[in-house]
Amino acid sequence: IAGNTGVMTVGIAIQILLQAVYFILVTRTMGARSYGAFISVSAMAGIVSAFSGWGGDQLLIRTVANARDQFPRALGQALIYFFISAPVLTVGAVLIFPFLTEASIPWTAIVLIVFSEVIFARANNLAINCFQAFERGPDMASLGILLYAVRAIAALVWGSTTKDPGPLSWAWFYSASSLVAGAFSMLLVIQRLGGPTWQVRWSDWKDGGFFSLQMGSFIGFRDIDKPLVVALAGLSQAGLYAAAFR
Repeated sequence: IAGNTGVMTVGIAIQILLQAVYFILVTRTMGARSYGAFISVSAMAGIVSAFSGWGGDQLLIRTVANARDQFPRALGQALIYFFISAPVLTVGAVLIFPFLTEASIPWTAIVLIVFSEVIFARANNLAINCFQAFERGPDMASLGILLYAVRAIAALVWGSTTKDPGPLSWAWFYSASSLVAGAFSMLLVIQRLGGPTWQVRWSDWKDGGFFSLQMGSFIGFRDIDKPLVVALAGLSQAGLYAAAFR
């Protein structure tokens, strides 16, 4: 326990450092208005992402904590929940978000940000929870660092090369980096822990919904203010507010 605690503490510290680097690079390049556009969509997508997977990752931890030999079935169930819920949430978000955001935000940027949060970042999170179920702190810390590391690299490359520092151009880099992190994370799970068995215990669907609701409430209370500031004060003010919040 002490070893895992120490590893996770270092891992979280590195994540915070990478988030700071990523934040500085993105905000300096985008400016207040463009950052306000990006963060408002990202915040809403983050709230929706809590329901992507329908709590299958938490169900996996609960199952494997009691019986490690049940991991293949628990992983298969988590992935099936993910394959069912993520597409529905993604389609719903990309259809509804344009009516909840500033009309100046490109629809393509909304799509890319939603994919990043609802699908790719959630795949990374599922992988982290797979290793958490086995109390493998180094793997958890590594995958947590991975997501922010590739985003920081993407921000550095984008900031150095872009001629259009708007939300759309950054959304492409943001989505690509999230895809890399999510895909690599799931491949690492299969390599080190084994693949899934496609069996579902549908009676767990209700518990998964409660886990999702808990996470959605936490993220919602944390991030709902950003789109509200956009609606009340505009993109530039939202960008400044979000930067100060960070």
